Amino acid sequence: MIRKFRILAAVAVAFSFQFSYAVAQTNADNDGRGPQESLQRNARSSQIAPPGIVAIPAELALSFHAAAVGISLTSSQKLSASFDVSGYSGTFKPTAALHYGHDYEIGPVSCVVSGSSETCKVTVAFLPTLPGARKDALLLLDGTTTLATVFLGGIGQAPLSLVQPGIVTSPVANADYYIYQSVVDENGTVYFLSDNSNAVYSLTKAGVVTQLPITGLSSPHAIAIDGAGTLYIAQNTYSEDIVTYTAAGVQGTITVSPPPPYQPCSTVEYLYSVAVDQVGNLFTLDIECNQIFELEPNGTYVTNAIDPGMIQPSEIGLDASDDVYIGGYDINKLTASGVQTQINTVGAGDGVPPDAAETIYATRYPGGGVAELPASDYSSAIANLDPTASPLGDSVASDGTVYVGNYYNLDKVDRSQGAIAFGEQFSGVTSSVEDVGIYNGGNKSLTLADVTLVSGSAFAVKAGSPITCSLGKVIAPGSYCNVAVTMTAPHAGTFSGTITFTTNSLNTTATAQTVALSGFVYGVYAVASPKSLAFGNQTLNTTSATKYVTLTNDGDLYSAFFGTPVSPSPVFNVGLGTCTAYIPVGSSCQLAVTFTPTAAQTYSGTVTVPVSSSGGGTTPSVTFTVSGTGVAAATISSANRMP
Repeated sequence: MIRKFRILAAVAVAFSFQFSYAVAQTNADNDGRGPQESLQRNARSSQIAPPGIVAIPAELALSFHAAAVGISLTSSQKLSASFDVSGYSGTFKPTAALHYGHDYEIGPVSCVVSGSSETCKVTVAFLPTLPGARKDALLLLDGTTTLATVFLGGIGQAPLSLVQPGIVTSPVANADYYIYQSVVDENGTVYFLSDNSNAVYSLTKAGVVTQLPITGLSSPHAIAIDGAGTLYIAQNTYSEDIVTYTAAGVQGTITVSPPPPYQPCSTVEYLYSVAVDQVGNLFTLDIECNQIFELEPNGTYVTNAIDPGMIQPSEIGLDASDDVYIGGYDINKLTASGVQTQINTVGAGDGVPPDAAETIYATRYPGGGVAELPASDYSSAIANLDPTASPLGDSVASDGTVYVGNYYNLDKVDRSQGAIAFGEQFSGVTSSVEDVGIYNGGNKSLTLADVTLVSGSAFAVKAGSPITCSLGKVIAPGSYCNVAVTMTAPHAGTFSGTITFTTNSLNTTATAQTVALSGFVYGVYAVASPKSLAFGNQTLNTTSATKYVTLTNDGDLYSAFFGTPVSPSPVFNVGLGTCTAYIPVGSSCQLAVTFTPTAAQTYSGTVTVPVSSSGGGTTPSVTFTVSGTGVAAATISSANRMP
């Protein structure tokens, strides 16, 4: 199905859009709404206080060619943003800043005066740090007052190595409200919704949770963010409005109402979901008429019916190419060129955000948690992240971190690293297989240079299934490889190890990512140190100096109790020394050993010390060897003589 309506208001109205945009930006301290919202304010421009200094951008957005992550400033594409500045007296030179400042670099502001106004230009270079859509905004400033905003958009190109299944934590846990949809900005701050408490919260990378002072919400259902940090909120109610909240803390609305010749199926709208792209195009899902609206910054509307039809469309996601993913009891994909297809018949009603590889993260999918549906085959999941969760919503950060609204928790799936916890095992028994691997969340091929296992004897790595991680493996965007890991504990205790994957992630030569391995066996495991006592030559029928053997409980959970040592010969006297009480895990005691030879010969053997446990588990005996030689008095050296 191709796009059905593209409507542009008259030139005069379009100019009014641009003018109100500039005026609203000029008064950012009093009306800091984003540019999309300002476009809708043209009909109410009389409500805006007369401006002082006015800056009108020649373009509302700068769109850059795709560029490699790590590109040098010299090789980067550079575009100029131009502004017509007026309303000042004397001389005036604005300043410029970036909202995020991660993927773009700006030069100084240069202005050319012409009468009572001036044209100011700022050069912007695109230096992407991550693959996929790279959002930001150029701000033209008078001190701290924003005069105008220009969106910046480009696509970074690189492989992105992500460890799966990753590490799941809950930075927000046991909240007194349900957590639904979320969105992540380029600083890593997460904004999430609580439908039942009509609230929006932020979670910083430092872990600080704040409720934003957004009022009047009616069951907020979806949230998006633009390059200037403006939030867009769709609600679970009949409405033509999208609620906005700027980075400056100003609340407003955008009315989404296409003009004729568009003919709606109803007199009302139900804007249930929302997305916004790099250059400020606003996408909304109307479930009253089952259609997608796109509102461009210049006032143009594009309307698409959801066709092929689907049951209960409820969420939309947007990729770097402006392809829209519509989730419900099915999943449709609407390309930027207007072609719509049904790509999945299982559906995902609570979230379909895509990553840089155009993989969809589908909620409530078979297998639990969030399913990865790759662009190579959207009908089949390649993995399930946070599988024990019951998602009410999800989002994917630019670095591949996944956030899951899980009722009273906000779960975080960190894929920069990994961990496999085998938990309790049994000595000598091989565990079930645990898979761990690398997923390419970027848009360029990923090459696996090395896989290294560092551990004791407890862990083993074998070929994975269905795609094993072999050296030199080239992993396409949205694909993955696995290794199979098992644990076979030789005795009681705790065990740890690591697997390290080395790749060309983010166009580097050697990016290393580590997976921590752990497991334990309850029981006592005593270790002797030293493992061998050598008494050397000793005069017949005399007793040597006392030597000591340290016994350490290297088991897990239970304390060790040592029984009477069994000596290989009466000439070796082994006493319990300090080992007369229970020895906790990690603690030690000492046995006392002497040698009293009765014949001119060499003696040797193994001492066995029985071990019992305070609570069960394995209790192997501990052993160490002893040796010495009995000699006549005439041959004894002074070094071995008793004082």
